[in-house]
Amino acid sequence: MGRFVIAVSAQAGRGAAADGTAVEVFERLSTAAIERAHSSPAVQALWAEFGAACDYVPIASAAEAQRIFPEVEALAT
Repeated sequence: MGRFVIAVSAQAGRGAAADGTAVEVFERLSTAAIERAHSSPAVQALWAEFGAACDYVPIASAAEAQRIFPEVEALAT
């Protein structure tokens, strides 16, 4: 697949909303890096596998996202 670097750090913030929704937040490297990943057939295939196991939803769908300082339960990395 090759390597796509799209995040500044491998350390993403990971947590779970009260309804069980997993939340992952990371600092992106650049818009161009994200666009390269989105246009890669290899990355698309990987995301299709992820999509078979879970649903991608907007962060706004979590009740916690409606708060100025949302709290989520930390998930192990």
